[in-house]
Amino acid sequence: TGWGFNHTGSYRLPWDDRVTWYMNFGDGIGRYLDGGRRQGVTVNPQGKLETQFGYGGFVSYRHWWTKTLSSSIDFGTSNFKLNPEAAKSANKHLYSSNLNMIWEPGNRMLFGIEYILGRREVHDGRKGTISRFQFTSRFLF
Repeated sequence: TGWGFNHTGSYRLPWDDRVTWYMNFGDGIGRYLDGGRRQGVTVNPQGKLETQFGYGGFVSYRHWWTKTLSSSIDFGTSNFKLNPEAAKSANKHLYSSNLNMIWEPGNRMLFGIEYILGRREVHDGRKGTISRFQFTSRFLF
């Protein structure tokens, strides 16, 4: 048997900026956390399912520079207390942060640029870091 708790919210500041957040924690809730798709349970040597505890969440702040230009900064994490039977490549700790700039020159058009930084540690102790820039555009017809 597993269990979990989730709290999600959003708050609009008086100057129209917005803070958004969520947090999850519980036993056997791996798929409800970023990077935890297969980390809810393991099978022990006796063939029985054993849940794994996990927790995580994110916080995001969106600022409007003008009526058509905004930026967001986000920080997130997922952490798992893994059973010995968990795969060596199972995520133990994930951290990510994003920073972007979005320009909406009209109702049907959007352009954006974003920088993403992520860190990961897996069950066998290996660690890695990734960073990237991405661009987006949207045109609605």
